[in-house]
Amino acid sequence: MKLLRINSSKVLIIMFITFFVFGIVENGFSTIVEIVQGQLLVDGSPFIVKGVGYRPVPIGIDPWIRIRSFILVLSLFR
Repeated sequence: MKLLRINSSKVLIIMFITFFVFGIVENGFSTIVEIVQGQLLVDGSPFIVKGVGYRPVPIGIDPWIRIRSFILVLSLFR
């Protein structure tokens, strides 16, 4: 039992030191993200986000157009 206690305490100390060191390293490489006057800034520089909002089915129209649109979108990746 004594051997088990010594090993477990050493393991706990090593784990604590490891988490402490990785915590310092991780915080050293962290970035600052802010929104200033409606603009997204990462480390003080503007960050441009590009994206697409696509909804092919107008309200009240049958969703069969989704199948056609899905086939067209898949053809873009072939």
